[in-house]
Amino acid sequence: MTSETIAALQNALSKGGCNLIDVREDFEYQLGHVPGAQNIPLSRLGQDYNSLDKGQTYHVICQSGGRSAQAVAFLEQEGYQAINVEGGTSSWTGLLESSEN
Repeated sequence: MTSETIAALQNALSKGGCNLIDVREDFEYQLGHVPGAQNIPLSRLGQDYNSLDKGQTYHVICQSGGRSAQAVAFLEQEGYQAINVEGGTSSWTGLLESSEN
C-alpha cells in the first residue's frame, strides 16, 4: 500500500489537480475537512466507488489514517490508484473547511 505524509499531501494540493477523498462519515466531514476534499464515507465506498476514474490517482484521508488505509486497500483491490494519507486530518496543519451553516 502506498502512503504519504501530510506534508506530501500539502505539496500535491499546492500544485493543483489533486484528487482527495475524505472517507469519514458525513457529520465528521461537515465539522471540518481539508479544503477540496470530496466526501465518500467508508461505509458507502462499496457502493460509490464506481463514480471514480481508474485513470486518476486518489489521495485518501480520514481522522488518523486507519479508515483511509482500509479504503486504499479496497480501491487497490478494485484496480484504482490510491494513496493513504498518514496521520489524517488530525495531522493537518492548515485550516479545516467546515460545511456547517
